[in-house]
Amino acid sequence: MKKTLTATAIIAASFGLHAAEKTEVTIAGWGGNDVVVLNKLVNDVLADDFDKAGIEVKYQAVEGDFSQFITNSLSAGTAPDAFYIDVVFANTMVQSGKVAANSAELNSVAKHMIPSLNASFTLQGDQYGVAKDFNTIALQYNKDIFDDAGVDYPTSEDSWDQLRDKLLAVKQELGDEVSGVCVMPDYARFAPFALATGWKPFNEKGQTVLDENFERAFNFYTGLVTDDEVGILATDLGQGWGGGCFGTEETAIALEGNWISGYLRDKAPNLPYGTTMMPKDPVSGERGNLLFTVAGASTPMARISQRRKKRLKF
Repeated sequence: MKKTLTATAIIAASFGLHAAEKTEVTIAGWGGNDVVVLNKLVNDVLADDFDKAGIEVKYQAVEGDFSQFITNSLSAGTAPDAFYIDVVFANTMVQSGKVAANSAELNSVAKHMIPSLNASFTLQGDQYGVAKDFNTIALQYNKDIFDDAGVDYPTSEDSWDQLRDKLLAVKQELGDEVSGVCVMPDYARFAPFALATGWKPFNEKGQTVLDENFERAFNFYTGLVTDDEVGILATDLGQGWGGGCFGTEETAIALEGNWISGYLRDKAPNLPYGTTMMPKDPVSGERGNLLFTVAGASTPMARISQRRKKRLKF
């Protein structure tokens, strides 16, 4: 719901219209359950407000790679009026000149957000978009799989080694029927392990650091597949991410953010699962994580048609 409220706040703050003639405004977001929620918000909850403002809102649901969709549509000049930008691609998109800096109205909305989130979308003193919320990586576990194997559920007190032992026990009991975890060859899932060791990605000169802490985390993470054989690549199961493996009950655990909850609600509504924190590094006793966020942004005024220019005010 937070993302839908942010999206409509962006519309209200970005598009100050005269009510003489309705203007169509397109906003883009994710598919799945979001479509139902946002369409109800637009067509029922806020319908009167939009009607008074002279706005006709259309929601464009994107089922595939959303960031790729926005990148392509911005390049082609076919981007929706309002959309989300991932913090990973924020600088690139802003520097392209195809994302509008916040108006005074949008900045008034942004001031209610966590400052560090706003900073992620600020370049040379100007903020581009409003952060909608944030996510971190957690560990999801299939209760049925652990129950069938007679193994204790993962807990927030587990170390890497203790988690690995539990996955080994599941594998020993259930065999090839299930894998422990889909290991993703990406920084997002590996970073929590590396950061838990105290590893810093860059030194004071901006150079990449590959020290013994990094090596230890890397060996554990990749070793789940190569040494312990409790991990499997998502592609080996015909999946593109850990949530897909988990939702089909082919793995005992997943390492995902809260975005997995909507997916499981739609694709595996009867799957009994629990969630706990990431395991701790057995050496440092700490756990690491990343913060993921996206911002609601809009196209620059210069890229909106002359017809809309007469009726849109940023």
